Amino acid sequence: MTKNLGYLPSEIIAGAALWVADENPLNTFSDISIDDFVPAAGILTYRFAAPTPISVVADANAAGDGWTLYVEGSKTLLWSAGQIQYDAIMVSDAISYAVDSGAMSVSASPTTVSQWVAIRTSAVAALAAYATNPHSSFMVDGIQISYRKPKDLTDIIEYCDGMIAKDTGRRQPRKIRSHFTIQR
Repeated sequence: MTKNLGYLPSEIIAGAALWVADENPLNTFSDISIDDFVPAAGILTYRFAAPTPISVVADANAAGDGWTLYVEGSKTLLWSAGQIQYDAIMVSDAISYAVDSGAMSVSASPTTVSQWVAIRTSAVAALAAYATNPHSSFMVDGIQISYRKPKDLTDIIEYCDGMIAKDTGRRQPRKIRSHFTIQR
């Protein structure tokens, strides 16, 4: 098992680009250097075991004595909030070497919208209409969801709340409330 070389950050926000390089003015990261290897000797690939896994080949730096790594924000945007594992594989002379590994904490993007919102909204509407229209199912995106009693709907709503919190990094949803006053 390899050790964490410490080049990658310990946390990232989904949707943010990951740029590990000396020339990055926004971070204190340096170019990646690995004992016994130079870019001319092989290919360095970082693999991220996220729900949407990706592999990114590191580029040789200008001096030829290390690598820079750039992961586009459009790729990290697909990562869910939570922990992801990564490793780096150096392929030299047709032999693969594991040279780096670690974990990174991913925070949800501020723009993340959970797919569970549509199900929750439909369940709330079915609950509101239950007294006058006790249909035993509702449909979301072509999937029919059945229920027998209002308790089933409240259970669906609670489950959706948990999944929304997981997808959005436990960010509290904004609620717009209107206030009415009656004047006499």
